[in-house]
Amino acid sequence: MARVNASSGQGALFELVARGVKDRYFVKDEPESRFVHDPRYLSSAPHLAERRTAVPLNGTAFGTTFEVEIDRYADVMTECALDVIMPSWLPPLPTALGGIPIAPDVANGMYPITTQGGGVSYGYVKGVGYYLFERIQFYQDQFLIQEWSGDGLLAKQHTEGSRNHRDLALQKGGWIETLGGQSTDRGIQLRATPGALRIYLPLPGMQCPGDGGFPLTAMPWQTLRLRITLRALEDLVVCSDDTVRKPAPWNVPTFQYLFSDGTPYAFAPLGRLQIGAPTVLLSTVQHYVSPAVQEALRTQTLTIPYRRMFENKFTFGELDFISLDKGGTSAVTRVL
Repeated sequence: MARVNASSGQGALFELVARGVKDRYFVKDEPESRFVHDPRYLSSAPHLAERRTAVPLNGTAFGTTFEVEIDRYADVMTECALDVIMPSWLPPLPTALGGIPIAPDVANGMYPITTQGGGVSYGYVKGVGYYLFERIQFYQDQFLIQEWSGDGLLAKQHTEGSRNHRDLALQKGGWIETLGGQSTDRGIQLRATPGALRIYLPLPGMQCPGDGGFPLTAMPWQTLRLRITLRALEDLVVCSDDTVRKPAPWNVPTFQYLFSDGTPYAFAPLGRLQIGAPTVLLSTVQHYVSPAVQEALRTQTLTIPYRRMFENKFTFGELDFISLDKGGTSAVTRVL
């Protein structure tokens, strides 16, 4: 019995020591300790992206220049775009005989609206969201970083990206309603109310699919702004009559369309001063990051490669046609 008790006591002592070492390893708060059923998690910042719009510093009007600052409400900007709503020369219109006048885009989408007696359709140019912008400049404080035109951005969308992405971006810019590559009369009319448009700006860090965005948190003391020049309204309107040099639907005496029962409805368009100005807002998507990532972006040297677009602008003058005056052939060459 003594040997059994001694053996039992010795086994109990070994078990106590082993259990204590095991408990110390799994439970005690030391760098090498671990508890397999510990419900605690390491802290991490959730991924959060937010979209906001900013209002220009001064009013927007056709043929003028305005500025808008990039509002830094988060840490990394991954999308920058211009949201555009074009005004229309169509007044509120009824969609039924004796009905209440409603928004012009509703009636414009339901009935073929043409000039009374002439059958001519008026609308904005195809891709008006791009052609609205004559010049877009991106500034850091007083330094010009990049410059685009709406024409250049349209060409960029036509030549880059997948077909699905390209077609979607073009539709957002008003590039719609074509038949065999040519605009139809109905398509021209529908562009009189193009709806909400969005034009994406290829800022540094947002030009290619693998770009990580523009680190706003690394530039806390710089002012980032866009200086934008709009084209005149008269340069943005087309019509189905090719003989009209400068379409001006606001000068047309009367438009008309037919109700569902065939009854004609005639109306006068809004005057030039009644049409108003386009609405242009700056839309950005910015992401919130953890304090550790913020500190890394602020302390490390960041290199962001980007492309700068240069547009070839050609002019023709009297010297280009001297050979024609002498009965020869004029050969005009330009270096691309």
